[in-house]
Amino acid sequence: MMPANLSQTPCRVHRVLLTASILVLGSMIASCGGGGSSSGGSGVAVSPPPPPPPPPSGKTFSVDGMAIKGLMLGASVEVIDPGNSSQALVQGETSQTDGKFQLTIPASANFEGDYIKILVKGGAGATMICDAPAGCGAGTVLGDVVSIDDSVVLTSTLKAPADNETVNVNLTMFSTLASRFAETATGGLTDANLATADGKVTDVFDLGQVDIRAVNLLDVTVVPTDTPSAATYRMSLISGGFWGAAVDDGVAIGAALSALADAFATGDGTIIGSEAVDTAATSLDEILGKALELSDKSPIETDDFFTVENALIKDWVKAGEVRRDDEFAESNFFVDMVSDDTPDVLSGTITTQALQQAIDAASSETGGGIVQLSTGNYSFSEILMRSNVRLEIGSGTVITPTNRKLFSIAIANNSAQISNVEITTIDRTGRFSIDTRSFPVNGDIRPFQVGFVKNLSLSNFDVLDGFTKFSAIAFVPADDGQDPTNNPSFNNIPENVLVKNVSTFDTHYGYGMVQMQGGRNVLFKNIYSEGGATLRLETGSPSNGKSGPNTGGIHDIYADGVTNERGHTALHLSPHVKYNGKVIAKNLVSNDSGYVVQSQKGFNRDGVEGLPNGNFTPKPLIINAIATRTDGAQNATIKFKDFNALPDAERNGISYTALPDTPDEESKFFKPLAPITVLSATGFEKPGLIEDGFFGLIYDTETVDSYADTDPNTVEILFRRDGL
Repeated sequence: MMPANLSQTPCRVHRVLLTASILVLGSMIASCGGGGSSSGGSGVAVSPPPPPPPPPSGKTFSVDGMAIKGLMLGASVEVIDPGNSSQALVQGETSQTDGKFQLTIPASANFEGDYIKILVKGGAGATMICDAPAGCGAGTVLGDVVSIDDSVVLTSTLKAPADNETVNVNLTMFSTLASRFAETATGGLTDANLATADGKVTDVFDLGQVDIRAVNLLDVTVVPTDTPSAATYRMSLISGGFWGAAVDDGVAIGAALSALADAFATGDGTIIGSEAVDTAATSLDEILGKALELSDKSPIETDDFFTVENALIKDWVKAGEVRRDDEFAESNFFVDMVSDDTPDVLSGTITTQALQQAIDAASSETGGGIVQLSTGNYSFSEILMRSNVRLEIGSGTVITPTNRKLFSIAIANNSAQISNVEITTIDRTGRFSIDTRSFPVNGDIRPFQVGFVKNLSLSNFDVLDGFTKFSAIAFVPADDGQDPTNNPSFNNIPENVLVKNVSTFDTHYGYGMVQMQGGRNVLFKNIYSEGGATLRLETGSPSNGKSGPNTGGIHDIYADGVTNERGHTALHLSPHVKYNGKVIAKNLVSNDSGYVVQSQKGFNRDGVEGLPNGNFTPKPLIINAIATRTDGAQNATIKFKDFNALPDAERNGISYTALPDTPDEESKFFKPLAPITVLSATGFEKPGLIEDGFFGLIYDTETVDSYADTDPNTVEILFRRDGL
């Protein structure tokens, strides 16, 4: 008999206890109508329950680190299996304060692969600290926090950790390049390809023996509290330099990094050294140049930091050789636009008026005109050059000025800009001369004054001076003659100028071959001065200064072959209150002169309220400097300020006032002081604050060849700290 409760109620078997007896289970099934019971129902078999799932077969491990391209804050992080990237093993986010992350891959992810790939991406809410020296786009500056979209991706591909292991991985541009290389290498991801990729990255950036994923890059806008390694400094500066290069090229940082990674992978672990013509591609030359700009703006001042900076200088100089050769091409500065099959030939007795009329007539011709002055001796007063004129002068000609001005090129107040002007010799190989020796010592004579002109060439002449004031060629703004205070007319400066194969002799200490108060995109090639300063880049006139630090000034100046003998210096740099731009000078020579290069710090000489201390930014670059001297000779010309720049040991027992006078009646004869004197910097390792007018020079000591190499008593580079 069945139990009463089962015979009186519908079948409601909800669970079968595994501990129940077989007999009870059988009667329960029968009472539910199975097995031919009187209920008439058909039999239904009940399946046994499924077995429990197997335990996870994957391993558990953790990854932590930082994302640094500038610190990436609040960016998404995911870890994937490179062989199956359709689904992330784990996801997370970098810290909003320091860019750190920490993720654990659980066993339930069932990951059993050999390699993992970590990705950090920008997106909504993600930001990055700008480490580009000139800012990261419109309205931003170094150190700003900027938003980044999902095109900004840092990656690192590496050997998967063992079970229950934690691995530290920092994601940077360096790990991103290595990741792309290893993933696309022949044979795919292997231990060997990962090692090769890392080696390629360290080689191309000269990082030495370093684990690129273990280095915590710095925020170089703040002074670190610990003692970073040289690799940390170098990688941090290069990383910021890369972003700076991308900004200069007008390319978004995400697109620039992806393109660089592609180029690195397809180029067998190399990137472009430098470009003859700038493109959107990022070159090593651009990256290192911007890294140096970043080092200038960083507040970090340690010996290790400056050692790294010096190494970057050498690498940048080497990387930029191709670009620099192209930058010095004459066609970048002057293009001959004048065409004239029938030049106007002048000979015999030629007056100033006759020459001026010929120049005016040539300017009015279609396509411009050529005036040829046959070989002879001439006396001229002021000659006004006009647009579209080439004045060709016979080799051997001697011109004697009859007043304080000779060739004036758009210097008058409110002068309109003129263009396409050239003064040279007829045969292009000989020279003509300008003889100013009839003027008294310290007399006022200005052979060439260059103002508001574009596309100018001056070449193939000598100036026979007699210690007069003012340089043979003076670059000056053609202002409106009104109150100079914040006056924009001081932007009327020479632009696109070539000066080559010119010399001056018996020159005053304070002047020389060239002085620039303003100019843009100018090449000086093979210029010489006996005495004085051959190339004086000094924006020091009071009116020019009052026009404001960013008005006019000196920008994009190139010099190749600048020689000074028995004078002050081959190259002199002094910004006064102007914010001046790029200067690159190579192949500089001094023979028995005070220096081959001298720089002075910016200063507000006239004490005009509101004017800053000027500078040159970026630092002027010096390549190949040679300084020689005659043993025992005292042919250099110096002033008391030069004398005081010497260390005590070199001044002891010597009276400046007892030194012999020079013919210019303002300076003294003395021995050469030092090959390079950087009075614009306290020292190499600590130049001083840029707002105080301090700036350094970029030079590779291996390219400075001087008498100091064999004289242990002579310092090759003098800094401000070395003298009084």
